[in-house]
Amino acid sequence: NIDNDVHEIAGLCFDKGYSVGKFNTVFHDPILEQSMPQHIVEEGKESDKYKDWKSAKRKAHEDLHEAKQKSVSSRRALVHAGEYKKEARFFMSWYCDYRGRMYSLQSFFDQQKSDFERSLVTLADGCRLNKSGEVWASRALAAAYKGSKWTYDEREAWTRNNTPLIQRIAESPEDNVSEWESADDPWQFLQLCLEWNRVVITKEKKLWDVPIGVDSTSSGLQL
Repeated sequence: NIDNDVHEIAGLCFDKGYSVGKFNTVFHDPILEQSMPQHIVEEGKESDKYKDWKSAKRKAHEDLHEAKQKSVSSRRALVHAGEYKKEARFFMSWYCDYRGRMYSLQSFFDQQKSDFERSLVTLADGCRLNKSGEVWASRALAAAYKGSKWTYDEREAWTRNNTPLIQRIAESPEDNVSEWESADDPWQFLQLCLEWNRVVITKEKKLWDVPIGVDSTSSGLQL
């Protein structure tokens, strides 16, 4: 399924021109719509104010062009997600080679792509978290915030010790962007905060349906 909450928050960020992590938006500098103030025009083309204003407008045009280029994949993912929100469930195809490694066969919602694209997807069939499942979920949440350099015990402890932060973000993500945008994987961190709050803290939701990643020590041991 598409995670409706993450999709809605991403839409708000896009409308406001607010980029977070790998989610790039387009910011329109107000100067693009403005004409040069008359008092600067009167100073003449050789004045510093005239040159500075022209330079600022040229820079705004260059920034807008660059932002449009960077935001293509984010806009595409947002539009695709909007289309799939209507579906009760959809299926994704994978290729599995002789080593047991899996590769996505579609170009969208790929779990091997950007943090933002990963956060748009949930599993259609969730599961109840037993004690072990809760531990793994807590580790995934901390890893999304601080990366995978921490030990498993440190990750679990971080999640348990930061309940107020998780709740604050989950209950009002738009007002606390500054607190989750600095995470290693901000969109997955946001998604996990929302799910952890609903399933573990408030218990208003019975089933956990957000995919989590598990890091391994080496390819040899994974195989």
